[in-house]
Amino acid sequence: MQELEIYITSVFIDANADANEALIEKLVDNGIETVGQYTYSFVNLCDSLGSSSAQAQFAEKIICDDLENDLPEVLTKHIDYQLIWDDELSNDYFSIEYNNTTSLFFSKVTS
Repeated sequence: MQELEIYITSVFIDANADANEALIEKLVDNGIETVGQYTYSFVNLCDSLGSSSAQAQFAEKIICDDLENDLPEVLTKHIDYQLIWDDELSNDYFSIEYNNTTSLFFSKVTS
């Protein structure tokens, strides 16, 4: 786990030691204990700006990428992306709030 601590400290150089320690604790709580597991699991980083949550933004990105923007805007503007996150994606992904951003990770961690 020391390797993960060194990696996190090198990636998040602007954060203080307490913030990095809290992040590492959250990662370990979700089964991420090595740099390999971190890099395998990390899928997206969102600033959480705007009216929708980072999780809803991520859901929208997945849906739009999957459909390759085949749906007209008249439909897409009515999709509840937060509901898609809550009901579908939160089973396969988890998020961690850190340093004014939200990191999203694939939750099926392997060793």
